[in-house]
Amino acid sequence: MIELVVALVAGGLTAWLLRRSVKRRAESAAQGDTVRVPCLLRLPAREGRRLRGHMLIGPDVMACLT
Repeated sequence: MIELVVALVAGGLTAWLLRRSVKRRAESAAQGDTVRVPCLLRLPAREGRRLRGHMLIGPDVMACLT
């Protein structure tokens, strides 16, 4: 029973933190700022592998960084 309560609290905290960061990014994008979004990059040269990186999105920029 305690494990269930801990899992629900951890899930709720995780959802709250993710919702907060998504809201902050949406507000920055609405103001016209460049937004940095974490993502997984798949490179064709490395079949089946993914690299952690960031995507920069803005009014004058769209780039992927590793």
